Amino acid sequence: MYRLMLPMALTGLVALSGCATGYHSASNPLLGITGGFSDTDGYGTLTKVSFFGNGYISVDKVTEYTLRRSAELAEKKHKPYFAIYKSISEAHFNQPARNPNYFVVGNKPSGYAYVQFLDKDIPGAFQTSETLKKFTELPEEPAK
Repeated sequence: MYRLMLPMALTGLVALSGCATGYHSASNPLLGITGGFSDTDGYGTLTKVSFFGNGYISVDKVTEYTLRRSAELAEKKHKPYFAIYKSISEAHFNQPARNPNYFVVGNKPSGYAYVQFLDKDIPGAFQTSETLKKFTELPEEPAK
């Protein structure tokens, strides 16, 4: 019985790793090996939101997922607006960005942004409800 479990588990892992990264938490013990989102509070009033992809997802999709997660957190905090910043210093000088940072290592794109959740609109901020509407029902990327 146990001899069959290891090959079945390995087959499942191979099947999961052959697909584009879906939208899920990177801390998920089953799906986290393929990437996913992560968020960390503690940069003053900022939250760092990240999305880690695998080799089967585009930079554009990583950007969309990073913005989607930012909007979900804003909604959870009951904030109608949020601004993203590429660095803590840009947040300090209130220079919002339109897109998160991204980088590619070993053909695996990842993105991150420092996010501030807002009660009022500021120049360059995103509206939480509109961002959720735009990015919540995104179709999955076809496998490459």
